[in-house]
Amino acid sequence: MAMNSSWPEDRARLVVFVKEWHVFMREIVEAKVDPKGILLFPAELHPLIDEAWKEFDFSFSLSKAEEKIFEADDERIEWAGLRGAQLALKLFIVERLKGLFRRIGGKKLLARLFQAIDNVFDSLIAATGLDQALKEIKDCLTSCLDE
Repeated sequence: MAMNSSWPEDRARLVVFVKEWHVFMREIVEAKVDPKGILLFPAELHPLIDEAWKEFDFSFSLSKAEEKIFEADDERIEWAGLRGAQLALKLFIVERLKGLFRRIGGKKLLARLFQAIDNVFDSLIAATGLDQALKEIKDCLTSCLDE
């Protein structure tokens, strides 16, 4: 894999972010409840959510995402705020909200977490050309959160 020489640690952090996002989303899709056992999505949508996730998961390639992250132009990475303190702040917010959600649950907190994830994904897609499906499956789940 070709690698741009600048900011390899930040690029590695982005790969970890994508991997952890994938694991977290799988957990949400499989459980369909928050840590308190409260249903996140309307029951009638469960089969559709399962099928959509199965299709996404079949085509998702972490190695392809990693390749795009490490091959992205340094200028695009910097332009998108995906290095240094900007990246650290974005990832900190995601991890903080994920920790809160895992401790106390709640649909509103999950929606806030999804918004924080969007901040990283929007930048990542713009800088690397990563597959839009990464963000879209999360967007669909956000839209399905049961009020």
